[in-house]
Amino acid sequence: MQESPLSPRRHSRSPEPYNRNGIWHLRRKVPTRFKFWETRNIVIQSTHIRVCDDPYGIQARTIIAYLDHALHQRWSALADGINPDASADYDRAVATARRHGYDYSPKTTLYTHDRLHEVIQRLEYLVANKQLHNKSVVASLMGSIEPPGLSLLDVVDTYQSIDETRLKDHSPNQLRKWRIQRDTCVRIFINAIGHNVPLNQLSWKHAAALHDYWKQLVLRKEVQSNTANKSISMLKLMLVKINKSKKLKLTELLDNIYFAPEQHYE
Repeated sequence: MQESPLSPRRHSRSPEPYNRNGIWHLRRKVPTRFKFWETRNIVIQSTHIRVCDDPYGIQARTIIAYLDHALHQRWSALADGINPDASADYDRAVATARRHGYDYSPKTTLYTHDRLHEVIQRLEYLVANKQLHNKSVVASLMGSIEPPGLSLLDVVDTYQSIDETRLKDHSPNQLRKWRIQRDTCVRIFINAIGHNVPLNQLSWKHAAALHDYWKQLVLRKEVQSNTANKSISMLKLMLVKINKSKKLKLTELLDNIYFAPEQHYE
């Protein structure tokens, strides 16, 4: 069966469904190369599919493949020095600060001369409310968690806002098709790398992973070279415009994302 370019990449064979209390689970032994970033020896995650509803684990295998892929994405991100929970950590910090009556401000904007009185006020609040030993509250009120920068998942939204004037005359159907094409390009790039990446951390190695990903698909005759070139071209155009607008310094990546001629693939 032909595999979609958007299907999870199998880093190794997905585990067989594991019956735990009548529910199919993923049971994955943590690979040695990731043990530094994972405290558990074995990870168990529920598919929420009852064994009695899927006695042969057919549906469960599909869910397990995606759960397993997501685990490897997370571990790979951590190994690359990327915090996959950055957005969630920041959202929690914002919510915690608001719950205590403050707007969240990262250190870079909070620790300035004209806001010194506010820093002192926040410290006094922590002391008065006996929160100095609550790491989450201290981090939220004192701005220890930096807001996450743009990542690959933000590419299409950011590009759409940059190109808003040109798109304003598109019909809803045209805009939907425009969006699907570009979402697909980005999802393929993320799938090729193995995980989402902040834009300011993209480099030549990510471009090489994308090139190799398409090359393998073409060599297996699952797609044509022209399809690869169109997708790479569309992705590069978005990144070029975002790089210029946001001043992200993506030169190393952009110099290595190219429109591959036929002979590079076939």
